[in-house]
Amino acid sequence: MRQLRFAALLAASTILLVAAVDPHVAIPQRQDQMKTMGRTFKGVIDQLKASSPDAQAVKLGSAQLAQLARQVPSWFPAGTGPDTGVKTAVKPAVWSNPGDFHAKAAALASAADALAAGAARSSDPAVLTPLVHQVGGACKACHDAYKNPDH
Repeated sequence: MRQLRFAALLAASTILLVAAVDPHVAIPQRQDQMKTMGRTFKGVIDQLKASSPDAQAVKLGSAQLAQLARQVPSWFPAGTGPDTGVKTAVKPAVWSNPGDFHAKAAALASAADALAAGAARSSDPAVLTPLVHQVGGACKACHDAYKNPDH
């Protein structure tokens, strides 16, 4: 439940970012949101590796992951790139190639939605592991293109 409240807080903070973008605020928030998404995904994976996965934890974690994945494009407003002087691992290509970036973000959201839908029906690792791999592949595709590996 605490994770869901945190996700709601993140969604509210994303709305505020649209109104006024200060890179000294927006970039650390984006980094925190990405870390939250990573921890959430890891939590789902860890549950699926357990000898007896907690179906509720898998369901809630997958739903939170899907919610976060749908927000990803909003975490990259104009004026929050590496040219701001604020340390960020994001490559400028996020803004110079927005069509591809948004396509990759949409692929992530779609894969996360599929995982959440699967987890709503089952906690069987045999059912969910292929969906987890799709999410991981979508994360990797975006990171390979838009994240500096040395950060």
